[in-house]
Amino acid sequence: MGSPSEWNTRYHCGFQGSDLNPESSAWTNQYYGFFDDPTGHYQNIDEIISGRGLVNGQEPTAPYGMWNNVGNRSNGFAKSTSDQISVNASFAADFGNHEIQFGLQYQQRKASAYNNAATLLWDVMRGVTNAQLKDLDLANPQLIYRDGVFMDTINYNRKYVPVLQKNFDVNLRKNSDFRLMEPI
Repeated sequence: MGSPSEWNTRYHCGFQGSDLNPESSAWTNQYYGFFDDPTGHYQNIDEIISGRGLVNGQEPTAPYGMWNNVGNRSNGFAKSTSDQISVNASFAADFGNHEIQFGLQYQQRKASAYNNAATLLWDVMRGVTNAQLKDLDLANPQLIYRDGVFMDTINYNRKYVPVLQKNFDVNLRKNSDFRLMEPI
């Protein structure tokens, strides 16, 4: 991936299709096939999404918001339990000028549920990865010159803020080839 100063020019999102859902993989594979150069097309996730490519956890858009598209998949799992017991008894009697009423009510409820939308976990993982690199290192601007002329552009490297790093990111980096200051 190179040094942090090279990220602005060299960094791009890699793509490796899967045979588990070839229709869904075809969306992004086709998007990558449109461009030979990643610059402005797939240097980051936002560029892929805006070009209608898919990233992990996403599904193709529904035509007219009415039908599922090719490559769409079922991603939900739910488990639920519900028990209910109810007993209601009442007694009323008149003894001369006296009325006696007696009532009993017992009710027991139990409800539990478990829901999981697995593709949404990708959004959670993206949210907790690279949190320590979200800030820019404003103390070290990189002014862009071309042939000695300032191009009205300033680049900034990412600033590492250790207190913002999430446990998921730490463990992901331990089990992969990504370095500490390298965005995943």
